[in-house]
Amino acid sequence: MTTGVPDEVMLTMSLLSGESVSCTLPGDKRVRHVKINVCAQLGALAPGLVQILGPQGEIDDSVTVDSLRTEVLSLIIRSADCVPFVEGDVPEGSLVLVDGVPATFGYAKGGWGSSDKILFAFDHGQRHPEYNAVFQTKDWMNRQPGQVEFRGGRVLQVQWVRMEGEGAQEWVVHGVSVLVRTSISLDSEEVGRLYRGTVVNVTEAEFLHDADCTPRLRISSPISGWLTPHLSSTSAVLMKPAGTKRVEMSGVLGSIAQLCALLQI
Repeated sequence: MTTGVPDEVMLTMSLLSGESVSCTLPGDKRVRHVKINVCAQLGALAPGLVQILGPQGEIDDSVTVDSLRTEVLSLIIRSADCVPFVEGDVPEGSLVLVDGVPATFGYAKGGWGSSDKILFAFDHGQRHPEYNAVFQTKDWMNRQPGQVEFRGGRVLQVQWVRMEGEGAQEWVVHGVSVLVRTSISLDSEEVGRLYRGTVVNVTEAEFLHDADCTPRLRISSPISGWLTPHLSSTSAVLMKPAGTKRVEMSGVLGSIAQLCALLQI
């Protein structure tokens, strides 16, 4: 007797790290539902950043789970570093999320007497539910970070997906050495030490909520982790911006750079 309830299928996908992720869904569900499940498990930012690959390459979101039950599957998480879109900061060709859908940012060049158009090409395996393969307009504003406004007061929610090194600031080790830990916590596991003259890429800055408001910098190279650029207890400066990069800094990173500069006087 047929109940009308589809059989459940367990899919196991391998990550590049060698670990695996499994999810169980009804066979009539689609790959887009698998991505949502994976995001819930791994804390990924959006399903659009998840790629599921089979022997023939990336699998389309519309494919049913049932058709994949015997496939060897791999899983790629594109990035976990998204920041609100600010047009002047984002290089053309960058990966962005437009209303959660991955796209390539650029411009459609206008001909003689015509204006350029901002363009988001949805060319990463997932189409936008309203704009399909391409969104472009010659009338837009980016007055608020993360929002692109266009005709009629409509708004796109846009995030820049920064790859390793993008948006990074170069700093240099100024002290004898500096300790790098795995996370922002001062009690987290040690990664290693960097020594005077080493140039690092800083991707994030925060102040801890402790008695000293300890400044912390997240670095992506030459190793990944968090470090303290100056010590409040001794006023020792361990890090400083490299070259003229300091003039480009704002927000928390700019505040930390100013503190380091003042302590060196």
